[in-house]
Amino acid sequence: MALDCESDCHGGTLTLSWLKTKIGLPFYLLTFGAIFLPFSWVPLAWKALLPLPTAWIPHIFERGALNHESGSLYLLMPILLFLVSLPRTSRRLRETYPIVEPTYPLTSNAAVDVEQDGDEIGVVREEDWQSTKATSSLQVTPAHLRGLDWNSAGWIEGLAGHLLNERERKSANFLCGGHLGLWSALWRRGLKVSAIGVVSLLLPRLFAPWIGVIIGAIASSFALPVIGGRWEGMQLVTLSGTVRPACAGIPLSYTEMSRVLAKINLLRCASWLPIFLVYGALLSWRLQMAPLLGIKVAAEVLLVLISFQPILIVGHHSYGTNDTKRLNLHSIVATLVISSIGIAYAVCLAIVFIATEWAPEGSRAVPAVAAATGMFFCSLLIWSCYKLFYNRGRLDTMRVADR
Repeated sequence: MALDCESDCHGGTLTLSWLKTKIGLPFYLLTFGAIFLPFSWVPLAWKALLPLPTAWIPHIFERGALNHESGSLYLLMPILLFLVSLPRTSRRLRETYPIVEPTYPLTSNAAVDVEQDGDEIGVVREEDWQSTKATSSLQVTPAHLRGLDWNSAGWIEGLAGHLLNERERKSANFLCGGHLGLWSALWRRGLKVSAIGVVSLLLPRLFAPWIGVIIGAIASSFALPVIGGRWEGMQLVTLSGTVRPACAGIPLSYTEMSRVLAKINLLRCASWLPIFLVYGALLSWRLQMAPLLGIKVAAEVLLVLISFQPILIVGHHSYGTNDTKRLNLHSIVATLVISSIGIAYAVCLAIVFIATEWAPEGSRAVPAVAAATGMFFCSLLIWSCYKLFYNRGRLDTMRVADR
């Protein structure tokens, strides 16, 4: 009977939670969908959204501050009550939030008996350990990273497995955190979002062109390594009050990790290239321009992102160091040199867009190609300079955590 009561209580809680979701979700969906409604429907949608606490302050601002209607000030009372209840709600959340401590299961096939004297543990001498080791069948099983199946994780992962050599695959196994399939999943998510953007572009009477631009940018942010990708093996881990990258204790060099990141990021860019170009052509058609212009602009944007990849890789390496925390001669010189090269990269980027958009028709190719080459050169030079600073500049990959 106790079990029945417990299951009923849990069932009631789940039912109540589901009812709250069913009631609240349509309001929030209406909030995002209101921007697509005709202007005559907006006042009705605005009244329907008044039960949401997030609509109270905008309602008071519009009616009370802009239209000088004092009748809307009644919402100040629930807003004040809501603000007063925040500290108590925060304390309740802190008390009920589950805190999970990390555990480190260090296992072996056998255990070594250690002599105990009362509450004190006896110290085993080296001679005793050698004799015990020689006479016992103790076998400690070392822990290894499990091998990852690159071919069955996804089609992008399968191509990456063929692109990387054996040593790079082992490095990528660690940098990925022992999990594969994220890149193909993000590519499929970007494809689904871009399909929504295509529908918005094909319905010009219902959706403005800028909606298609925003949806296309969101889709590309999923499929492309806009910030260099996410690499679990380069994330910060805590150690005795300090933080360090997870890769700091692994024999992986700056060049080796950079090569893995660059190959996989370039592969992700290449996999999204056809969809990106087609979407650019469709967007150009929607703006009543030549589709070839949209393809050219999309190719330029992707070219800029590819040229920026070495700088993003530098950012991943820099994230776990104290290069900006401790100023010395090495860090000051490196900062000045890398900043100067970064300014040169920005100048080349500006020249590329100026040459392709405003230069005379017959003289665009030469400055555009020269400036694009300068972008790649500056980006690789920044990577090389930071490599010298990383290897010889007295950097420390263990630092105090940011507060």
